[in-house]
Amino acid sequence: MSNKVLDSIYQQIIGESFDSSIFLERMKMQKIVYLMKVMGIEVGNYNFYWYKYGPYSQELQNDIISYNESIQDCSIKYSDDAIDTMNYIKGMVDINTEYDKAHWLECLGSIYYIKTNVMKSKVSDDKINEELKKRKKHLNNDNANLTAISEINKLFSENCNGK
Repeated sequence: MSNKVLDSIYQQIIGESFDSSIFLERMKMQKIVYLMKVMGIEVGNYNFYWYKYGPYSQELQNDIISYNESIQDCSIKYSDDAIDTMNYIKGMVDINTEYDKAHWLECLGSIYYIKTNVMKSKVSDDKINEELKKRKKHLNNDNANLTAISEINKLFSENCNGK
């Protein structure tokens, strides 16, 4: 994947340039690309699996590692669906919670992953929250987690209604 696309997506959603040398920025990038993928926007040929910080793609990590910060300030034309998706994710990222942006994105991505890949049937929000806290001890703020679950439930509802 082109570095300029990753940087542009990061700038659109986070509002600042991407710095691949900072772990929390790499983590945010992983979750942004994951959420875009599950919302139907392919940013690259990235497969995600569960890892220490939630959904993770080694292919994306390889692209991030080879990221060249000298490739910035370029114009990229996105489809209307891609713009809508980035704006939707930006809206979720901008929700004020007790987590910083990196851990909030980790929470959102992890809940989506748990809801679609771990839980076998429709379960209560409390069960999803308990599973999240079992897997990620540091994401232990019930209010923030339930807010994230609510946001992911809205995402499911909108995707089911033709978003």
